[in-house]
Amino acid sequence: MNNDLTKTVPQELRDYINQSDNSSEASPEVLRDSRGRICSVCYYNHKQELKRQVFYNGAAIKSIEHYHKNTLTTREEFEDSKLIVKTHYCDGSLESIIKFEYDALGNTQKIYKDENSEITTVEYKYDSLSRIVSRQIYSSKGFVSKQEYNYDVQNRVIYYSDENQKIIVYNYSQKNELLNYEITDRMNNVISVVNHFSDTGYICTDYSLNKHSLTINDTSYVDNIMLKKPNATEDDLDLIISKLYYQKNTSSEFFKQPASAERNASKLIDNSIYQRALPISIRKRVLLS
Repeated sequence: MNNDLTKTVPQELRDYINQSDNSSEASPEVLRDSRGRICSVCYYNHKQELKRQVFYNGAAIKSIEHYHKNTLTTREEFEDSKLIVKTHYCDGSLESIIKFEYDALGNTQKIYKDENSEITTVEYKYDSLSRIVSRQIYSSKGFVSKQEYNYDVQNRVIYYSDENQKIIVYNYSQKNELLNYEITDRMNNVISVVNHFSDTGYICTDYSLNKHSLTINDTSYVDNIMLKKPNATEDDLDLIISKLYYQKNTSSEFFKQPASAERNASKLIDNSIYQRALPISIRKRVLLS
């Protein structure tokens, strides 16, 4: 970016707009008003196609427009250095609008996504260390789900709950490997999971469920996705939306699946926060052992 733009522009925004710049791009074009003040900066690729245009309000970034082959794909609007609105376009037509709200500490408090006239909202609450402790999801029809989290002194998730299950972590390794946790599902079944490691890596996993037990020796163990620290991001919201539409489309037309969720459906659903804490396939293997 031109040096005279960087003096008062917040560092996080400078990093944000420069993150995809590389030496193969043409030099940016600086546009000024009649008084010589910078209005915007245009970034082009080596084919002289417009990739991004950054608009300024004084020294602050007002908005950023992203282009593909000179066609607008995304517009981001900022206020006090925070992203407040993100609009996606497809072939020149409006696809979705995402709005962000923040608390007094700058944490994302709410995310709204309006796509195909369906609005999904996520509300976040934080502890004194700005870690997410609850996430509530609403659709246009009302309340959908709630997840709750708790953490240890090393900032690792040790408790998770939703309408399907509660998970309590008893032990992590010094390498932050998940060693021992317990799942209580909505039917009050208690599932114990113990992962075993040596100095050279993963060995096996012991499962127990309703007095049945099974040891599975795989090439590697998989961290429980429910115990990943949640993020207040657009991607986080897309995970929720994708799973909602996946579930509803199998039985009703309550929702119309949005394009962005559909494009990423298989990847998002595989990693969805709604994924069961223990795969059904493993539950069956334990019960049949």
